[in-house]
Amino acid sequence: MGHPLEEILSRLASAASDSSEGRVKKDGRGNTMPREVAALELSGVAARYLSGNPFKPGDLVTPRKGFNVIGDGEPHVVVDVFDRLPVGEQTIEGHGNQYPRPDMRIIAYTHDAFVPFLGESWCYEFYTGPIADVN
Repeated sequence: MGHPLEEILSRLASAASDSSEGRVKKDGRGNTMPREVAALELSGVAARYLSGNPFKPGDLVTPRKGFNVIGDGEPHVVVDVFDRLPVGEQTIEGHGNQYPRPDMRIIAYTHDAFVPFLGESWCYEFYTGPIADVN
């Protein structure tokens, strides 16, 4: 079998499934992840958040799946990293967090345009998808 954590997550996900209707059960807050799995995931989120920004300008990144950032799996490029929000920057367009703590500027290609925005590094991971070969 696979990794022990994968087996646990698989069993918990199966337990959360409503076999009579083939749908996943949701709790009172609309969550489908069992709270035991959420607790485990939150530990990982806290570790990423507290470890600081692992990215540097030029890195290709993508939003982590399951985070409140649009475009998971799509390439974005980091163009700046910082400890404090640059003077004059007040909001993050399209970001659902009321009190964001951005630590990098990112550019994504969306709606046929290159769009710069601020992001929080803990919501991203390195992009490992395909890259065109122009040679």
